[in-house]
Amino acid sequence: MNIEKELRDAILRLGAVTDLVVARVWDEWFRNERLPAIVYEIDSETEQNGLDGRSDMILAEANIICRAKTRKESRELAEAVRTNGTSPASGLAGWFGRTGATAVTDRGGVDVIDRAGNRVYAGRDDDQTYTFTAWLEDKQTAAVPRVAGGNEYWYDTNMSFGLQWREAMR
Repeated sequence: MNIEKELRDAILRLGAVTDLVVARVWDEWFRNERLPAIVYEIDSETEQNGLDGRSDMILAEANIICRAKTRKESRELAEAVRTNGTSPASGLAGWFGRTGATAVTDRGGVDVIDRAGNRVYAGRDDDQTYTFTAWLEDKQTAAVPRVAGGNEYWYDTNMSFGLQWREAMR
């Protein structure tokens, strides 16, 4: 699974986010004034070991930076990423599923329903279904000089997310 692509797709599925950034969700910064925008990066990826030495679980740390021209706009964008403008949250800070699908709870477990309405089991026994779960670990906002030594600023709200997914074992 390409977690960078899956993470970007998940962010772009959040309507409250695309209302603010359209498609300005990148894996690196571009020096321009097209704000607000989001940059994401995977900081670490660690394969987990089971008791038998094998496991299909991977844990990762992701950074999502919401940049805007004002502190208020930066925080509003971060809140859109976190909650998708809903309560209870349907944003990234509780994401479960795969892009292009909606997660629903059924019989105490979690099933994934694709766009065609087909139920796709998202559990360990189905190694053809790639899912990821995300949770918010930390969030901070800071002023960032537009030019080194300058007195004009952008505002970044930096959110750290934990990610977990399973990949097919070979």
